[in-house]
Amino acid sequence: MRVPQSVCLVRRLCPDVVIGTGGYVSANLLLAASLLRIPSIVLELNAIPGRTTRWLANRVTRIALAFDEARQWFPAEKTVVVGVPVRRAILDANRDEVRAQLCIPAESRVLLIFGGSQAAHRINVATFGAARGLVQRFPDLHIIHLCGDTDLGEAEEIGKLLEESERHRYRFMPYCHEMERLLAAADLTVSRSGGSSIGELTARGLPAILVPYPYATDDHQTANARAVAAGGGAVVVADSELDAPRLTSEVTTLLSDDGRLAALARASLSFGTTVAAMDVMKIAASIA
Repeated sequence: MRVPQSVCLVRRLCPDVVIGTGGYVSANLLLAASLLRIPSIVLELNAIPGRTTRWLANRVTRIALAFDEARQWFPAEKTVVVGVPVRRAILDANRDEVRAQLCIPAESRVLLIFGGSQAAHRINVATFGAARGLVQRFPDLHIIHLCGDTDLGEAEEIGKLLEESERHRYRFMPYCHEMERLLAAADLTVSRSGGSSIGELTARGLPAILVPYPYATDDHQTANARAVAAGGGAVVVADSELDAPRLTSEVTTLLSDDGRLAALARASLSFGTTVAAMDVMKIAASIA
């Protein structure tokens, strides 16, 4: 939508406040709000702000940040650190209920591995090499692996290599539309480190092995991951360093040390927030 169209739309809707998430899709609507002198908020979900957010900094009324590390990029008087807004379903999903539905015993441990909506080939390859050994080493371990469509055939082959009595403990699927259920069931996660993923993991207090996507703009996923790790809530492994032995080592280290896993969980929960969406609404109400 071009700027003139955005101006017409905003004028027709006549909103009290316009909120954008910082991507290029929302840029013209936020610019239209500025031209029409309507208060606006841009929400930045990464530790290194996107170029659109930086460009909009002098045009919006407030800048809501997910990471304190992003403050340096913006006028201090405009910025508020609120964390990452997450869906209510993420917070409300019940661990015991989900595990019962998935037929996972309450005393078992669950390793959730995912790479975003399109999955991540590097994480998949490491998982394919590590899954069998991890399932055999930890008899109480269930692995849930979101592998995407491209690598689904390889996941099926890995499943066949497991003993029949073990196969139910390595579950794979291309995608899940109810991530709140899998997050509720998990004890440890392996994932990329986009802002939304970080927000959901830390809102649930989940320990994580974070593998930043190396081609993200300005390497912002690495900055996100390091921020969580600095607070003690995650372990960071560079994409180029991830393979089956490294993944096996990291997972084994954490699953073999209940104290460290619990410490990671506490730090993750303290880093996250469950009220970011409400805080954004409070800001909106204050500037309307």
